[in-house]
Amino acid sequence: MIENSVLKANREGRKATVFALAFPALYLVEMAAHVGFDAISIDGEHGAFPEDAIDDICRVSNALGMSVSARVPDSAPYQVNLYLDRGIQLAEVLANLQLHAAVARKPQVDRGETQSAAKNRRDRHTRPGRTGTVHDRRAV
Repeated sequence: MIENSVLKANREGRKATVFALAFPALYLVEMAAHVGFDAISIDGEHGAFPEDAIDDICRVSNALGMSVSARVPDSAPYQVNLYLDRGIQLAEVLANLQLHAAVARKPQVDRGETQSAAKNRRDRHTRPGRTGTVHDRRAV
């Protein structure tokens, strides 16, 4: 089994340095190892990485003592397994975007303020017919 170079660096008391690849380029993997990077990260979400390129990157990285992580383009199990089967040691999977959208719509709550008070504060500034400026000092 190939040792995880990121965990090894952490055990040695230092932060691991990771080289991010946005496109498949083996010469960059070799250069990253030459200058002392601990691992390679493949951006499969935004870059085009065919299966054979992932195989080559993992093979070269592991031969040079570097771990490989990847951002997987899809959270489908077959896609994650495709990356893991190629030799990726860590797969970053996209989170559920609906969950993030729901959290973003939640009103901001100051310390000591209830959520309903935060919603009322937000609505006061967005209701039609009111000035809605931040400098509005009228009582609620």
